[in-house]
Amino acid sequence: MSSGQSPVGDGEFVFQKKTYPSFWSRLTKQKQGLGVMALSASCCFLALSIIKQDKELNRVNEMASQLRAQNESLKERLENVKLAVQEDGVGVGEGLGLRLKDLLQIRDANIPLPGDPKEEFKDEIKKSIRGKFMVVSSVRHYMNTYLCQ
Repeated sequence: MSSGQSPVGDGEFVFQKKTYPSFWSRLTKQKQGLGVMALSASCCFLALSIIKQDKELNRVNEMASQLRAQNESLKERLENVKLAVQEDGVGVGEGLGLRLKDLLQIRDANIPLPGDPKEEFKDEIKKSIRGKFMVVSSVRHYMNTYLCQ
């Protein structure tokens, strides 16, 4: 036989018997492919979770930097208040004591408060309830007259 000739003679037909592989033989061939697919899917999910965690970490870092900036500005404001209080010559506790005395004097003065808000709004509440009742009764009349014939 030369390299250009077929092993079967000219004009002869060879019928090959088709073999159908069993379930187990197909499964053993597919195991490797299924394993690769499962591995690639798990790698994809892992990559997505890493990306999500990275975004969350960036967000947390941004919030932390904003909170640090707020903290610094509040510290500066507190220092400014302390300096202003010290320049006025009033001790830190004295200002609070004076404010407390003022509040106690106001309370002791028995400043008359305006009338009881419940009494003022009773008429308005009655009008509101009466209006709602009128709406409900007119709807009931409409339903009885036109819809339930």
